[in-house]
Amino acid sequence: MKVLATTDFSDNSASALEFAIQMAEQNPDVELTFFHSYHILQPSSFSEAQFEAYQKDRKVEIQQQLEAFIANIYARLDVSPKKATYVIKESVVADSNVVNYAEICSFDLVCIGTRGAGRLEKMLGTNTINIINKCEVPIIAVPVDYVYKPIDKLLYASDFFDLDIELKKVVDFARPLNAKVEVLHFSFPSETAERNAEAKEKESDYPDFPIQFNVVNNNALKPLVSNLENYVELTHPSLLIMFTNPHKSFIEKLLFSGNTEGIVLRTKIPLLVYRKK
Repeated sequence: MKVLATTDFSDNSASALEFAIQMAEQNPDVELTFFHSYHILQPSSFSEAQFEAYQKDRKVEIQQQLEAFIANIYARLDVSPKKATYVIKESVVADSNVVNYAEICSFDLVCIGTRGAGRLEKMLGTNTINIINKCEVPIIAVPVDYVYKPIDKLLYASDFFDLDIELKKVVDFARPLNAKVEVLHFSFPSETAERNAEAKEKESDYPDFPIQFNVVNNNALKPLVSNLENYVELTHPSLLIMFTNPHKSFIEKLLFSGNTEGIVLRTKIPLLVYRKK
């Protein structure tokens, strides 16, 4: 599994690197690439020749800064560094740079940090939202206050559409991590019996893997995001997993219900976003 872990050398991005490192610790098939997007401005006083020399020097410095930044994280976590690739790539637009590199190089996952500022857009950050909406590669968005620990419980929030395809992806991700999977579905009361019957059938499809289905009556008085947030706080999963419709905004489709004003997702756990096919 090829994982691209991005950093801008901030504390926010360090959380994404820590989560990627934890994945590699649990899954020996994870191949890590640490990625930094940069842009060098040309001083007005520089000639083209001077700027070219300046760029070469800065590129060496940035490469060294990336490697040192990662080494410090490994040291802080008291983890022995594994074989990894360190890539710096110049672009004016950082989010497009990440998306292009991830897709061209056929990565399986991209780990990015979030800002944790309160409102959903601020928490995810503009770059994070852009990457989620643009990138064909699944994204793991990791909040700044993520605490490095084993990934042992995954919460898959499902709408029960394309359940066979999506559940297989979730199980394929969870199995090498030796992590349990819980499937959460918020149901209308009139659909609860039908959904429970579907859940029981799907459980039997994975006799060798622990999957727990939980069909919960949706509280229509609260937006979906509030119900989901409350459930996360109650159950403390290591990772929340969602699938987004590429033809609609991730924010509109999955996290907002009704009036979006003031709705926040203050989850303190990483969020893995797949695209619906």
